[in-house]
Parts: sequence; structure tokens; C-alpha cells
Amino acid sequence: MFNFNSIKAVLFDLDGVLYIGQQPMDGAIEAVAKIRKAGIAVRFVTNTSTLSLLALQKKTQRSRLQYSAGRNHECTTSDHSIPEKTA
Repeated sequence: MFNFNSIKAVLFDLDGVLYIGQQPMDGAIEAVAKIRKAGIAVRFVTNTSTLSLLALQKKTQRSRLQYSAGRNHECTTSDHSIPEKTA
């Protein structure tokens, strides 16, 4: 049995992994909730550069994944992360 106590964070890709369009994938909402309940940090990543972080927040909320802008750096997009790393 795997020891989940060693996991500090889980990175999830958004589109095509947790949801397609506005529809969450089967088990995605429950999986994210279970991981958070276990005290493991959840972060969302995406290579979608056409949506702002606010637009992604609204889209994930419509998909019931509960991404919140109030959670520090919970979502990172490809166009958001690269300039910060190269500046």
C-alpha cells in the first residue's frame, strides 16, 4: 500500500483531465475534494493561454471544482508562469 503521508501536493491539468468544456470528468470533483480533505495541497496547471486566471476561476467554479483566487497560487497557466520564471 502506498503511503500518502509523503505527498505534499498534487498538480492537476485542467482541460481534458478534470473537465471537458464545462463538464467535469467522472470522479474529478470527488478526487479533488478527497485530496484537499487529506490536507494535501491542490494546484491546477494548464497550457491554456487564451483564458485569464479570473476566467479559469469562473470556468472551474461552473465545473464545480472550487478553484478559488483566494487560495494562494492555486492555478497557473502557461503564459502566467513563464514570464515570472524568465524575468
